[in-house]
Amino acid sequence: MNIQKPLLPKNLLCFSHLRWDFVFQRPQHLMSRFAKEMNVYVMEEPIFDGQESSYLAIDKREEQLTIIVPHITPGLDHEQENLLMKKN
Repeated sequence: MNIQKPLLPKNLLCFSHLRWDFVFQRPQHLMSRFAKEMNVYVMEEPIFDGQESSYLAIDKREEQLTIIVPHITPGLDHEQENLLMKKN
């Protein structure tokens, strides 16, 4: 008998309010397991860290697990932040 795996997406994007490195909790556990089957991208909340220019920190943790953290220049209004996030 030939049993087929259900069709799974190739990519999974998770928006997380938890920092990946803070404490290993249920979301990290689930995303790590999903990463065995598909590409997983975890987008953390932005960090306002006083850099002169905004950027995305992209950290590939495993073959199919990538953590993305937006670093945003402080002092931007909400509309400017949204435009910046859409641009990247």
